[in-house]
Amino acid sequence: MTLIAKKTGDSYPPIEGGTYQGICIGVVDIGTQYNTYFQKSNRKIVVIWELPEVRIEVEKDGRTVNLPRVISKTYTNSIHEKSNLGKDLAAWRGRAFTAEEEQGFDVESMINTNCLVQIINIEKNKKTFANVSSVSKLMAGMKERKPESEIIVYSMDRGVYEPPENLYGWIKELIKQSGEYKAVENARLNPDLQAAQEEHCSDDESLTDDGIPF
Repeated sequence: MTLIAKKTGDSYPPIEGGTYQGICIGVVDIGTQYNTYFQKSNRKIVVIWELPEVRIEVEKDGRTVNLPRVISKTYTNSIHEKSNLGKDLAAWRGRAFTAEEEQGFDVESMINTNCLVQIINIEKNKKTFANVSSVSKLMAGMKERKPESEIIVYSMDRGVYEPPENLYGWIKELIKQSGEYKAVENARLNPDLQAAQEEHCSDDESLTDDGIPF
C-alpha cells in the first residue's frame, strides 16, 4: 500500500506519473499494523522522498514559498529478497544484501541518499493517486542533490513516544493505531492494571520458557 505524503489540511494535485530524482528525507516506524483484508498484523515503516524537480507553491508564515513535493511508500519492515522493501533497497543501492546485512539493516542509513523514484498514477473511486512503483540507483553521471526539507526520523525501538511535530498528520494517525502505541496508551490510562501485570510477571521470574522452575 502506498500513500501520498501531504501537509495536513491542504489538498494538492497528484504528482504526474514518471521517473524523478528523489532524496530520502524520512524513515518512520509506524509499528505493528493490522490489515483487515489479509487479517494479519505486520511491523510497518514509511519511507519519504523529496522530489526536487517537482515544485509547488504554498503559503507559509504569511508568504508564498516554492517547495519540492514529497511522496512516500509504506513497507512491511522486512528485507527478505521477495519483500517490497528488500527489492527496492537492493535496486536503490545497486547491489544485493550481504549475509551480515541480512541479519539486520538500518534503513535510516538511507537518509539523504539520492535515487530514482518511479511514480505511476492510479484511478480509484474517480480520484487519481500517485503511487511509488519502484526505486532505483541514480544513473551514471547524475549529480546528487541535497535535501531542502527537514529530516524526519521516528523509531519505536527507541521507545514509544509522541510522534515528532514535523511529521505529517496521516502518519501520526497510523502510529496511534499501532499495537505498540495502544499498549503504552492503555498502560498510561490504566496504571493499576499495569502494576498488577508487572507484579504477576515478577512472581514468575523463576520459570523457564516451558514453565518448569529452575
